[in-house]
Amino acid sequence: MGSLGLSENVQIGERRFYVQSLFQPEGKKIISQIFENGSLLDTREQSIDASVEETEYRTLLEQFHRQVVTELDLLFYIHKKVKKALHAPSSNKLGLIFLKKNLVPEAIDSFLDAIAIDDKFIDAYKNLGIAYLRAGWQDDAVQILTKAVQLAPEFPDLHNYLGLAYLRSGNYAEAIHEVEEAICINENYSEAHFT
Repeated sequence: MGSLGLSENVQIGERRFYVQSLFQPEGKKIISQIFENGSLLDTREQSIDASVEETEYRTLLEQFHRQVVTELDLLFYIHKKVKKALHAPSSNKLGLIFLKKNLVPEAIDSFLDAIAIDDKFIDAYKNLGIAYLRAGWQDDAVQILTKAVQLAPEFPDLHNYLGLAYLRSGNYAEAIHEVEEAICINENYSEAHFT
C-alpha cells in the first residue's frame, strides 16, 4: 500500500492555515503538519498499532486529521474565552501553548493580557520576552526582560534571557554582563553556560 494523504485550507478569523496529514505505511504512523504562508508551524504524529488492518488506515488518517483541525480551531476559540475571563495564569498558560505551536502573534497577545491583568506576573514577562525573540523583535525583548529583571533580579532565567536578547541585538557587552549575572546568582545554572 502506498501513502495516503489529506489536506485542507482552514480559515480561522483572518488567519489562513494549510493542514496536511499523511499516513506512512513503512513507519506505521500518521504525520499531520500545520502551515501558514508556507512556513511549518506544528507537526503532530500518531503511531498506528501493528494489529490494525490495512482497510482501517484511511479511517484513522481521517480521524487524526479532523482532530488536528478541530484542536487548532478550539485553540482560537479558547483564546477568545480566556481573554474575556481576565485570569492572568490562564492567559500565560495559553500563551505557552500558542508559543509551542509557533503561533507567535497569539502567544504575544496572551502574555500581554496576563501582564495587563497582573503587572507583577514575572513568568508572563519572561514568556513575552521569549515570544518577542521568536518573532525577531530583539528591542522589544530587551525592554520587557529589563522590566522583568527590575521586578525580580534574583531569578537567573530572566538575566539569561535578557543576555540572549542583548546578544541578538548586537549588544555584546550587556549580553555578557547579564549571562554572568545569571551565573553569579546560580553558579550551577547550566543554560547560562551555553548562551
